[in-house]
Amino acid sequence: MAHPPAPYSFHGLSVSGMVAVGLGLLTLVLLWMKRRWKIKAVRLREELQRLKSAPLQQEFRIERYDVLWFPVVTAAQGSREVLEIKPGVPHCKACAVPLSSPLGKKEWACSQCGSKFVGSLVDVMVTDSVAQQALKYFQERHPNHRKLVK
Repeated sequence: MAHPPAPYSFHGLSVSGMVAVGLGLLTLVLLWMKRRWKIKAVRLREELQRLKSAPLQQEFRIERYDVLWFPVVTAAQGSREVLEIKPGVPHCKACAVPLSSPLGKKEWACSQCGSKFVGSLVDVMVTDSVAQQALKYFQERHPNHRKLVK
């Protein structure tokens, strides 16, 4: 004697059977999503570690002797030490273009506006004062960083 079909069935599956299949599929989807999220979390942690270990570089704008300087201070984020200070090259104050000095000439000139400056503009004392000013600005913004003594 054949049993009559259940009042709520689909191709012979009862409601409880359909719920079980649905829960199984949901479990598979959730496990797959969890695995994808775990892989993504590992990648994000690696990227964060790489970014934290990268040196911090900060550029400043300093006006000195009617020219602009854009010194760059490089510091290690982990040890909080200033690794390097590059004073850069002087730039024209009017048009912010790097100044150039032809070989053998004792003056600096702007290629855009033609302004001329004395050759002692990049003297060691001037570049050192620009670097010291950049370090001062950096340490005002990052008081825990110290200058690395070489």
